[in-house]
Amino acid sequence: MKKQSLIVFLRRNYIEFEFIYPILNHLKKKFNIYFYFENEISFTSLKNNEKNFICFKKIAKKYSIKKITDNFFRKILLKLLIKFDLFLKFRNKLINNIHSFTSICQKLSIKDLNNIKFILSDINTNSQTLIELKKKAYPIKLFLFSPSPTNIQKSLIYKLKKNKFLFDKVDKILVPFFIKRKFFSNLIDTKKFVYIGNTIFANIKKKYKKKKIKQIVIAYNGDIKCSNDEIGFAEELIQLLRNYKDYKIIIRFHPIKFSNNVLDIFKKYQSKKLIVTKGNLITLVPNSSLFISSNDTAAISYANYFNVPALAFNNFSTKINNDSFQVKKNLVKYCSNLNLLSKEIDKILFKKSILKKFQYNLFNKMYPKLNNQKKYFLQLFDCRT
Repeated sequence: MKKQSLIVFLRRNYIEFEFIYPILNHLKKKFNIYFYFENEISFTSLKNNEKNFICFKKIAKKYSIKKITDNFFRKILLKLLIKFDLFLKFRNKLINNIHSFTSICQKLSIKDLNNIKFILSDINTNSQTLIELKKKAYPIKLFLFSPSPTNIQKSLIYKLKKNKFLFDKVDKILVPFFIKRKFFSNLIDTKKFVYIGNTIFANIKKKYKKKKIKQIVIAYNGDIKCSNDEIGFAEELIQLLRNYKDYKIIIRFHPIKFSNNVLDIFKKYQSKKLIVTKGNLITLVPNSSLFISSNDTAAISYANYFNVPALAFNNFSTKINNDSFQVKKNLVKYCSNLNLLSKEIDKILFKKSILKKFQYNLFNKMYPKLNNQKKYFLQLFDCRT
């Protein structure tokens, strides 16, 4: 029997692939899986992450990368026409050409468009191609997914207002936790929400050691255009961490959200006991003594899953204080300044603390495991089991 086709749109970094991969792995025998990278940064991020790139090569039938030079002159012409409000019909035709779904299929060597059954994309997509696709009413199901539990509600409200057409036309929205449907009942058909669990950990086996490693992991993400306040904070944070001489300090930077100025500050102090990396948290977090991050990052889920106590400082990129999703759900303990952070670190490392058990139990209640995951995903994508 001829395999049907499925296209995945990726737009940010390897985390999108990491989130959706466990589902795609179950579908690989049923579908030819194609990938369309909406920019070169998203592909480079995945390629530089060795573990995920190996998985990618195993399931990808073919991939294509959108380059900044694609349709260059058409884009310039379109901007001029929009600026001077000229030739509306021609403008619309130009938009169709620039964001042509047929053109993407040609790049992917997909000859039969009728054989494409599904398209998957991040919930925060800005893809005009997907909008044009739905306007033309192609018989292709569009599933949006949210790799991050931190911003799904805010993202949905913003996107529903900005791009109601796409969300009215989307077939399913795959979410990592049970969402309060009543909250969205006036905005969207809530039957579109489908719980898929925290898929990043779907195939990860926990290997616990009797004793925790004397290791503190800091997941750092900040503002690309860093302020003097953030630079000052980074200097003070590194001095605080250096006080814990018996512990190995691993500072893991976000793939995109960071400033080179801040990165250079941490690199100044690099040693055998203080490591700066962009490595995968799946390999860094297990069996650590403590996890520290900004207060609204999806990285907190790694600490919760691996039963490592989680503390948080303020996120300089979003300016969010103590009202983030994870803080509200008690999945991380927020420290408003470095003095408080120091006290909480001491409690966890040198005194008896129930924080990790408390956070771990809350996390497992929020993200219950799916029974017979393979069957569940195959049925979701209309496959016989």
